[in-house]
Amino acid sequence: MSFQKNSNTPALYISNNKIDNAEYNVDKEMIVKKFVEFLKVREGFFNNGSLSKSETQIIIDTIIYSPDFKKLGILVIVKTPTLLQLLPNKNQKWFYNSTFYLGIKQDHGIELKMVGPTFTNEKSFEIASENIREACFKHFIVKKSDIYKFNIDDERF
Repeated sequence: MSFQKNSNTPALYISNNKIDNAEYNVDKEMIVKKFVEFLKVREGFFNNGSLSKSETQIIIDTIIYSPDFKKLGILVIVKTPTLLQLLPNKNQKWFYNSTFYLGIKQDHGIELKMVGPTFTNEKSFEIASENIREACFKHFIVKKSDIYKFNIDDERF
């Protein structure tokens, strides 16, 4: 599998699905609760010894919705004190990891699956956000794949 470079989503297909702020906040809260559970049991992206159950902060960077609002693309960033790193950077207080999850709304909540890519040990939230957005919005297309033919900001995804 190899990721294509410079695969910007054509303007015609960029997702502009807007959801009510109240519903967005409910979804965001539900997703964060699931991620907290993943962190507690060290599942998927949260299976990292440098993440702390009590000190790691889970930040939802972006949620992108399908036209029917039942499928979600979630960019998540975790903020963790550097003192928890194997080789702590004493010049920084925090480090940031980021990844991408797919979600499907169901009657009982939102089912989540980590898709990646993953970026680790970034020095700032801004860098972590920029890297995960660049990867998912411009380079997510996978050559010779029926699964990832589009970037996540493409309505056809």
